[in-house]
Amino acid sequence: CMYASGVGARRDMKMAVACFKEASMKQSLFGILNMAQLYVDGLGIEKDLGKARSLYKQAFDMGYSDAMVMCGDTYLVSAISDEDYKKAFDCYLTAVVRKCPYAYYRLGWLYKEGLGTQQDLQKAMEYYLKAVDMQYPDALTEVGLLYKDGIIVEGFDDCSIKLSKCCNPLPGDRIIGFINQKDFFAAVI
Repeated sequence: CMYASGVGARRDMKMAVACFKEASMKQSLFGILNMAQLYVDGLGIEKDLGKARSLYKQAFDMGYSDAMVMCGDTYLVSAISDEDYKKAFDCYLTAVVRKCPYAYYRLGWLYKEGLGTQQDLQKAMEYYLKAVDMQYPDALTEVGLLYKDGIIVEGFDDCSIKLSKCCNPLPGDRIIGFINQKDFFAAVI
């Protein structure tokens, strides 16, 4: 919407809200997702995570798998207890049913950190590798960092050997700057 970005028209968040509301009422996926984000950010409208979640669930029901991940992310933004992380976890599990790579990545992160679930590096690695199989680049970085930081998960030793051959980072440096994604995908897959 031109009113939200200020490109082609003067920025006017009230008009942007009106446009996105109308579009969402007409079942426009673009309108629904943008209206949800406005509720998350509180731009041009009062912040309301409940309404944002409802809109994200509507977008998910329309077939947009990433919307359930976005819904889960709203619990992370407002996380004040383990219950919020559990709700995020449940949203990501719902999105995984549709083979959403972003959801696999998020579940890997929750398992790695032990948020909303017991910490389980084995499961974290499994979810990260599923996301890597789907060419999700952030998961690729997380797998590399697990190996670089010396966290070798049982059952993934072959992957570790292949990884060490394709990228040899300098001691103390984060792997993201040294990894060639094409080589890494070829080594891991």
